[in-house]
Amino acid sequence: DMLRNGGANMPMIQSAPYLEPYWFEHQNGHWLYLVNGSTDDVKEIHLALPVHLHAEEVEFWSSSGACATVRCVPESNDISIALTVPCMESVLLRLG
Repeated sequence: DMLRNGGANMPMIQSAPYLEPYWFEHQNGHWLYLVNGSTDDVKEIHLALPVHLHAEEVEFWSSSGACATVRCVPESNDISIALTVPCMESVLLRLG
């Protein structure tokens, strides 16, 4: 895709056009804040990762404050995360 070929250094959401990503690095961690602006739940998160970033599992915090860890499923250069983001809600992920 165009951004990855252009050297984008952040993960990109795939197959969820209303899942808005906010990417930042803090305290040696890679963080992705996702806001679901849709009236439908996102049942699974698909991320295209930059070359320098690998993730076998992610920690996540829901908007209710609950924290958990979930394993990532590799898909070529991308990953899939079995995590539901409810409609009009957000999650914070720590990758790597």
